[in-house]
Amino acid sequence: MPNSTVVAIAEALEPLTHMQRLYVEARLQGMSKIAAATAAGCANPQKNAYKIDQAASVQLALKACREATALSISFGVKEAYDMYIQAYLTAATSAEMTKATDSLVKLFGIAKPEVKEIYQHHTGKIDHHKIAELSDSELARMARFKPGEDPHTVDGEALDITVPQLEHDGD
Repeated sequence: MPNSTVVAIAEALEPLTHMQRLYVEARLQGMSKIAAATAAGCANPQKNAYKIDQAASVQLALKACREATALSISFGVKEAYDMYIQAYLTAATSAEMTKATDSLVKLFGIAKPEVKEIYQHHTGKIDHHKIAELSDSELARMARFKPGEDPHTVDGEALDITVPQLEHDGD
C-alpha cells in the first residue's frame, strides 16, 4: 500500500494540514524528524521539527499509518525465525553461522542485554555547598596539586607582578 494511501486513511481520523501531511509521508519513508520537516517545507526545520512531530494529529496519523503498514506486511517473529534459520543453513562460513545464531538469540530475547560500565574516578560525594567553605590547601589537595606547587598559578599562565615606582627628582 503506497504511503499516500495510508496517510489518506489516517487523515480520515483527524485532518492534517498540508505541511503535516508532507511531514508524515516523509517520516514514513524513513526520514529523520529534521529531514522530514525540511521536505515538508517547514521554516527553520531544526527548531520546528519537534513541534510538528509532537502535534496530536501528526502522532495519530503516524500511529495509524504504521499499524496499517504492519497489517499489510504481516511480518512477525515466525517470518524472522524462518529467515534466520535459512541464513544459518546456507551459511558458507562459521562467522555467518555465528551471526545468524546471534540474531536468533536476540529475536527470542534469550541473551541478557549488554551492560556497559563507565568508570569515573570519584573519591566520594561532593557537597557543592561546602566547596566554598574549603581552604585553598584542601582545594589544592583535591585538585591533586603537588606539594610546594602554587595552586593559584596554572601552568603557562602569566603572573601579575607589581613593580615598585622609582622616585623621579623634578628638574
